[in-house]
Amino acid sequence: MLFPANLVAGSLGIEGLTIAALLCLVPGCLVFIIAAFFTSTGTPLAFVVLAGTGLRMLTVLVGVLVLQSLRPELGMREFTVWAVLFYLAMLLTETLLIVRSAPDQSVSGSASGT
Repeated sequence: MLFPANLVAGSLGIEGLTIAALLCLVPGCLVFIIAAFFTSTGTPLAFVVLAGTGLRMLTVLVGVLVLQSLRPELGMREFTVWAVLFYLAMLLTETLLIVRSAPDQSVSGSASGT
C-alpha cells in the first residue's frame, strides 16, 4: 500500500497511510481485549460485535477530527481515503475473527419428525 500512497500523494500520502493504519489498529486491539472478556462471561455475541463496532467507530471518528484540525494539509487523497479503507478492512477482519473464535451460541432444539 506504500506504493499507491506515494504515487497518489507523495510523502504526505505515506504519512497519511501510516496514521490511518495506526488509527484503525489501536481500537481493533481494544475490541479484541473487550471481546475476549465479554465472550468468556457469556455475553451474547451480537452485543459484543455491536459494542466493538461502536467503540471502533467513535475512536476513529474522534481521531480523524483531531487529525484534520492539527494537520489540515492531510486531505482526502493523503489521509481520508486510507482511513476509510483501513476502517472497512479492520471492521471485516475483526468481525470475522470474533465470530469464528466465539463458542457456538446457537439454540439447539429437538427436531420432531411429526
